[in-house]
Amino acid sequence: MKLEDLKSELKTDLYIDQQHLADAAANNSLLHQKYSAMTVDLRMQYKRELIEFYRVKKTAYRYYQGYEMTCPPETLDARGVKVHIEGDDKVLEIQKRLFVLEEKIKFLEDACQSIVARGFNIRNIIEIKKFQAGL
Repeated sequence: MKLEDLKSELKTDLYIDQQHLADAAANNSLLHQKYSAMTVDLRMQYKRELIEFYRVKKTAYRYYQGYEMTCPPETLDARGVKVHIEGDDKVLEIQKRLFVLEEKIKFLEDACQSIVARGFNIRNIIEIKKFQAGL
């Protein structure tokens, strides 16, 4: 799921209909479970991508060190190998995916905190309505 889609879905889910506060309060724990599950799924995906990143980085290291049959003809020192690995297309592609997953995970963690705060907001709205009604 794209980050924009997550943002849109969260905006809809966090909306509090003041005419149906009991439903909103009852739904809050389900929302928290939904976004917690999404967070766990993305963390698992992140870890799989991280393992792939290490594998690709090792392959690139072996290539630039000259251990592979198709290695480049020039000899590189340690710094040169590091620079080539950091600029390797496969390494960069996985790093890009890791960065996106990190942002999604951070967003979902913040979403879970917002849902907890939503519960307090619902309670406060109920208390204000009681006060306004003279109860």
